[in-house]
Amino acid sequence: MTAVTVQEQQNSIIVTEDNSNIAITSSDVSVLLTAPGTQGPPRSEDSGVIYLKNNDIPTPISIANGRAVASGTMLTSWLVNFEKDASTNSLKYKGTNGRFHALATFSFYSGSQDTCGFYIGVNRNASSPLDPDADRISESEIYVNAGTQSNQPKNGAIQTLVQLATDDRIFFIVQNKTKSDDILVEFMKLIVRS
Repeated sequence: MTAVTVQEQQNSIIVTEDNSNIAITSSDVSVLLTAPGTQGPPRSEDSGVIYLKNNDIPTPISIANGRAVASGTMLTSWLVNFEKDASTNSLKYKGTNGRFHALATFSFYSGSQDTCGFYIGVNRNASSPLDPDADRISESEIYVNAGTQSNQPKNGAIQTLVQLATDDRIFFIVQNKTKSDDILVEFMKLIVRS
């Protein structure tokens, strides 16, 4: 059986396990509590969800191969250090800095045989509009064929890792590679979690 004792001394803590001492100083403790690239303890609870439910507002695509920020009334939930950006269909990060897993699931309609692309985007300049071309994360890119029956929804999922800083905005992008044809994202859930 292992016996462990913890003893505090001025600027250190001594942990003793079966007569083997481990000394931890205050500088060691700060290293343990601070994740690389952050300004404080890891914030594992940072999360945000933005979603569309029964959306009937199509996203206009004006040219073949054109991209756009998904249209519709975005709803939010589970916001910890995130908020819905007041003027865009995006989540705004209110923490200091962190690496996040972003996952989006969705169902959509488009014209018969349209090949549609989907991305997660990050805008790092709060004073500029969301740009579906410049802000897209290419590693999150997937394509789904709308099929021959355009009245049947198609489904997809994308995910990526992303580094976010204060006031960065994260959002969902659609693309019609085939032609200028609207894309209706009926259901979508974008989950961002550290």
